[in-house]
Amino acid sequence: MKTRKNNSSIFRSAIIKFRCSVGEKTIIRRQAAASGKTLSEYCRGQALHGKIYATRRLTPEERQYFITLKDQNLGLARISNLIRNRDPALYRAVGEFLTDARTLYNQFF
Repeated sequence: MKTRKNNSSIFRSAIIKFRCSVGEKTIIRRQAAASGKTLSEYCRGQALHGKIYATRRLTPEERQYFITLKDQNLGLARISNLIRNRDPALYRAVGEFLTDARTLYNQFF
């Protein structure tokens, strides 16, 4: 006896059509591409949630910059752990810098 595999994807079979001008369609298509979604996903998200947050695509240089930022963040965290007991003021300053760096990194990744 064969068992069915549990498919985690949702099968969408219903079709909804709406009218728009050619200019509106190109604008919607550009916004969908900018958000990294297909036209259907973009329209579905707008209809259900009202907001689609467009994630900006990073260039390879920007990606490398943030990877370097993360490596520096880890290095400074290690240094701050070493100086924790000797100079509490410096430890707090490094900690504040690390939280700022983490929030900047988490905005893009």
